Amino acid sequence: MLRLTLAAIAIALLAGALPAADDPMQAQREYTSRLISMPDTAAAHVDLAKWCQSHGLADRAQKHWQEAIGRDPECAEARAALGYVKRNMQWVQTGEQAAPPPAAEPSAAPAPAAEPPDPMLAQRRAALAREIQEIFSQHLLSGNDAIRAEGRQKLLMIHDPAAAEPIVRILSLGDDNTRRLACQALANIPTEESSRLLAKFALSDESEEVRHTAVSALASRGSAGLTPLTNGLNGSLKVLDRAAYALGEIGDLRTAPALISHLRTPETKVMKAPTSGRPGESGAYFFSGTVTTYIAGATPVIANGAVGWDLQIGAIPTGTSVSMKNPRVTIYRTIIEYVQRPTVHDALQKMLGEDHAYDAAEWRAALAKRLVEAAKAPQ
Repeated sequence: MLRLTLAAIAIALLAGALPAADDPMQAQREYTSRLISMPDTAAAHVDLAKWCQSHGLADRAQKHWQEAIGRDPECAEARAALGYVKRNMQWVQTGEQAAPPPAAEPSAAPAPAAEPPDPMLAQRRAALAREIQEIFSQHLLSGNDAIRAEGRQKLLMIHDPAAAEPIVRILSLGDDNTRRLACQALANIPTEESSRLLAKFALSDESEEVRHTAVSALASRGSAGLTPLTNGLNGSLKVLDRAAYALGEIGDLRTAPALISHLRTPETKVMKAPTSGRPGESGAYFFSGTVTTYIAGATPVIANGAVGWDLQIGAIPTGTSVSMKNPRVTIYRTIIEYVQRPTVHDALQKMLGEDHAYDAAEWRAALAKRLVEAAKAPQ
């Protein structure tokens, strides 16, 4: 059975086929992919908010409209989407005074300089894809330990930046060990693209071992890969926890402000309660007609009195009945509750070596002190 499964994977790979997408989860997976690769700009958040709206992710869209305003308080498109209008040179919401826009978080790291285009990149990538595909199908899928070890060695010898995308595309079809090998191979390719792909493994792979391997590779790269991870703090709760763990392991203080702002995150809850009728008050009824009672299935015994054995007593109403019940109305109330995020707390504790619980002000003060100390330290 194992040989048949491995053969099926190899045939699908050679045919260029990919696993069928799980339709109910496709939008969420694509959202995560877009989130971790987007630049941290107002325009990027606007684009992602529009995408979320068109794919039924209304709560995520709301979040990115707010993030756009945080980075550009004058972003007219985001303001309009959130119900703001401009009056007397100030943004206000319909029917009430708008709250001051949130301050933009400092970027985790400066945007890397664009690399000059490589005219041979496409050709090298195609050739490397064929080589990696051959290693995967003929070595890594083998049941022979020596052949698999040979394939692993061949893969880890590839350092060409053009190999990053084929490594992920092909080896993602394998098991946990194969995906861990993909992360180790990406660690040998010091480019921005490989860092982004490692961040994607760290945030979206379902295997904890694979995610930890990706984080270990990122931790040795300094600022590379930090932007996708800080973007991940704005994702689903699962992605937020994974991003916080990764940032805590990397320990770059430039990401601490983003972590502090996510110590508590809003969660929407719907409360419901009845608003009419007292306990035990079920209403009333009116009956007009005749009620005939009867005793059935009784065997009377004549003695000093009559005794009924196994009595069945009932009544037959003949007429008209009108029933009236008190209406019960249920009110639904939507509230927003700020919930503590232990993974974010643990990341900050590991990063700064202190514990300030969930007090954001204390964490910011500790961070400011640490940055001052770092600035005074001899270079």
